[in-house]
Amino acid sequence: MNVKMAIIFGTVMLLTMGLISFTYYRLLIRFVSLFNKKERKDYGKRIKAIYIILSVVMTSLTVNFFSVVGIVLAHFIVISWIIELVNIVVKFLFSDKNLNIWNCIIKSLIIPLICTVAIVIYGYINMHNVVRTEYIIHSNEVSEEYKIVFISDVHYGTIVADEEIDKAIDRINKENADIIILGGDMVDESTSKEDILEAYNKLSKLKAKLGVYHVEGNHDRQKYSDSPTLSDDEYEELKNGLDIVFLEDDSIQVNNEILVAGRLDVSNQNRISENELLYGIDQSQFVIVADHQPVNYKEESKAGANLVVSGHTHAGQIFPIGLFTTLVGGAEQNYGLKLEDNTVCIVSSGLVGWGYPIRTSKNCEYVVINLKP
Repeated sequence: MNVKMAIIFGTVMLLTMGLISFTYYRLLIRFVSLFNKKERKDYGKRIKAIYIILSVVMTSLTVNFFSVVGIVLAHFIVISWIIELVNIVVKFLFSDKNLNIWNCIIKSLIIPLICTVAIVIYGYINMHNVVRTEYIIHSNEVSEEYKIVFISDVHYGTIVADEEIDKAIDRINKENADIIILGGDMVDESTSKEDILEAYNKLSKLKAKLGVYHVEGNHDRQKYSDSPTLSDDEYEELKNGLDIVFLEDDSIQVNNEILVAGRLDVSNQNRISENELLYGIDQSQFVIVADHQPVNYKEESKAGANLVVSGHTHAGQIFPIGLFTTLVGGAEQNYGLKLEDNTVCIVSSGLVGWGYPIRTSKNCEYVVINLKP
């Protein structure tokens, strides 16, 4: 981020925090006025200062978007803004009417409270509901049908219980897939060493006729932690003990028709280019590229990829974050299927969410890709 963008971002954040603080200040005084009938002008400086301090504290909690409290309060404040706009319209349209009941409803904050609770309950239920998402693609490079299952973003040990992962694995095994691809972020910074071992023990139960393939995400090696729970030697030992093929900027010939290439995450400075990864491949075969973050579609397409599968975005997870994912440069695609020349690009919302146990954007999913001649 350059200096200009940093200044713009900082200014927007300060203005947003100021607006949030002012909103809390007004809401607090309105709510209390239900009981003491006082308006803002009726309070002395000391009481106003107390309300201002409370508003600033609430604002600091709200802008902490990486906490459950922050997400809940963010929903509450946005809904409050919407209700405030509705209130302005109601007062304008019915200025000559008795609006005592409406005023009590506004002051009680009952509407934003109910809406926030409903959204959080829905988000919690949605986080624990894994759906099956299916795509059908056709290719001249294959002579028979193949079923490819793609799983990403498990973040094991952080959001959902291990029993739910067991159920998902059982469902996936019933797909009787030809190929299974694990698309990164199977674990997280906060996943303990024991849970990492348990996670891969569970993932090793996945079965596919032509193999299970794994690529790293930006969280798997706990690079955002000062003290990763698994050393490099322990990680290598873990990989060698599993019936899973770990692809780290290399490829494997699955059969005479399909090649699977797996990229190191884009955050890894040792990542090689698309041309290096796919140099010298047989263009008559179907080439699958697994890349955790959907960021290099054009280059991967030019290099010879027929299918690119990615995760990372969680489809935004919390509405409307997903609407801005591509705008801020975090991904070329937020969710779903996109064509890049002759390359099919698919982004999954992930088997689990990240950070907090709420999902209000899309579903948790595993992806089934039916590849047909």
